[in-house]
Amino acid sequence: MKIPQTIEMQVGALNTSEHNPRQITEDDFAELVKSLLLLPKGLYYRPVVVDDRNIALAGNMRLRALKYIHELGFDDLAEILRASYRFRHFDEAKQSALLNYWREWQMHPTVPTLYASELDEDEQQQFIIKDNLSFGTFDIDMLANEYDIAAIIDDGFDIDLLPKSAIEALAAANGIDPNDITGRRCGGDGEADEHYTHKITSPVYEPKNEKPDLSTLTDSGRTDELLAKIEASNVSPDEKEFLRQAAARHTVFDYAKIADYYAHASKEMQELMEDSALVIIDFGKAIEKGYIRLSDEIRNEYTREYGNEA
Repeated sequence: MKIPQTIEMQVGALNTSEHNPRQITEDDFAELVKSLLLLPKGLYYRPVVVDDRNIALAGNMRLRALKYIHELGFDDLAEILRASYRFRHFDEAKQSALLNYWREWQMHPTVPTLYASELDEDEQQQFIIKDNLSFGTFDIDMLANEYDIAAIIDDGFDIDLLPKSAIEALAAANGIDPNDITGRRCGGDGEADEHYTHKITSPVYEPKNEKPDLSTLTDSGRTDELLAKIEASNVSPDEKEFLRQAAARHTVFDYAKIADYYAHASKEMQELMEDSALVIIDFGKAIEKGYIRLSDEIRNEYTREYGNEA
């Protein structure tokens, strides 16, 4: 049997399959895009497999995601990365290297590819199905003790697929409420329904670390880049002011550190932080201030279950 070799192919030369039975929701597709952006090296360990017509047999959704990334504006691509838990915890050098990789990739988009020339039509169908199957279970102790739960959720891991006892064990090992890690979707190449808890509770913030410095609560790197361009531009003063306000949208907030800061802050500062929805302590108050909007149907259901008190 001839062993296939991985080669680099132009993304535009390959085609996604219309006959692959695996589907994906919009939200899961967004998770897949983020996953690829965070770990492009992974593509070399899971190449796209195509037939002799350059149609994907395995990695169909990955190929679709790469085509999307190729068409994505670089600023939007960078925004996806900067909003990611994992990316925010990379050091500055790694962040810069990853952004530079994708900047260059968008100019010359390729993907590691294997040709399934040795597979006949029946074997190709088998391969498509088997590539999309998932076997085995997770070692809960290992997940709890050796993995960052927030990071694997950010990677797209579907916590809700685990038994309730396993979720409780993970939460206990990480010192968090089980409700805080449920309701998350899976990513990867597959599809999974979104799960939501019907219980609406306000989070309780407790000091877990030293009070962080204010400068660490946000990442204004992209905002600063935009402001520099705006100031150097020749647009009118009014247009500059508009663009300055718009640039603030690109500041990334580290809500874990914000919660720690809140726990150590003065009462006046806490109230001001609540007014800005930097933390939501009171669900009813959040609705009252318009940070959470419920349709009449959902609002009525909430009232039936919890009454008029938030």
